[in-house]
Amino acid sequence: MNFGKEFYPKYDRRHDLSLVGIYHLKPNVTLSATWVYGTGNVFTIPISTYEVYSHIPGLNQTGVNQYYNSAREIPDYRERNNFRAPPYHRLDVGVQFHKKLKKGHTRTWEFGVYNLYNRKNAYFYSFKSVYNTTTDQTTKSLAQYALFGIIPSATYSFKF
Repeated sequence: MNFGKEFYPKYDRRHDLSLVGIYHLKPNVTLSATWVYGTGNVFTIPISTYEVYSHIPGLNQTGVNQYYNSAREIPDYRERNNFRAPPYHRLDVGVQFHKKLKKGHTRTWEFGVYNLYNRKNAYFYSFKSVYNTTTDQTTKSLAQYALFGIIPSATYSFKF
């Protein structure tokens, strides 16, 4: 496997850190923040591609046997887990307002922001093909896609 060379395992995540802070501003107001950091995941991506043609027999419109050419693009992966994504990190913050009600009940309003600094963490990668009309060539590049940017939230809870 991998031509006898060592490679990073799929779930190799050297660094995985979470820092959590909770501060009681007043007896009924709490501030909280969580910062999450993790080493980027490893992937096996192709370093190049090549076309393979196959000849498929079939009948043409007049019923005569004819061969049709069919091309398939085959990826060349070369080495296993040869790409590491950028590190993942985000900052989540929140503020909670607590109020004691009658009969020992408590209600809490919480307002928060997920991914406060709007980090575009990689969710998946794919190849993008761009055709250049002047050179009559197609180039491919690796494109990173992110799912969630900044997300505000509001929560109401009631304990009885």
